[in-house]
Amino acid sequence: MKAPLAALCLCLLFGCGYKSASFYTREALGDKVFADIQVNRDDPQSAPILIDALNRAIVARFGKRLVSRDEADTTIEIIDGSYAVSSLQKDADGFTILYRSSVAMSVVVNSPKLKNRRFRASGDHDFAVEPSSVLSDAAKNEAAREAALKALDMLISNLTMLGR
Repeated sequence: MKAPLAALCLCLLFGCGYKSASFYTREALGDKVFADIQVNRDDPQSAPILIDALNRAIVARFGKRLVSRDEADTTIEIIDGSYAVSSLQKDADGFTILYRSSVAMSVVVNSPKLKNRRFRASGDHDFAVEPSSVLSDAAKNEAAREAALKALDMLISNLTMLGR
């Protein structure tokens, strides 16, 4: 019973011209991508976090290969990126127990289909810490990476729509 139903669903999907989001992203970007970042002088410590998140997104979410600028079909450059951590909730003693990491970035994508197209992307990630503890750099950096990946998910959805 499940096999005929699955076959019917597949026929309907492919019969109506359905194509996955990765197909449209491939159309917009090509296969080989170069990623770069311009370091913000006001917030230089965010550069490694943002470029790491961009590289992870290119490989894991875009499904593309990272290559040198000379070999690339597409370049993706973060030209203005920053992140901030803010307090969301405090315990009875006044210690923050819930934080929000926020990332905002301007991204320029240059590909055969997208000629120096500029995008704005942002993402947030909420995270908790133990009561009466200090926020560690490791927790802050991991939260910034998660927020950056959410921002890049927003970029992916924009690229998917433009690849149509």
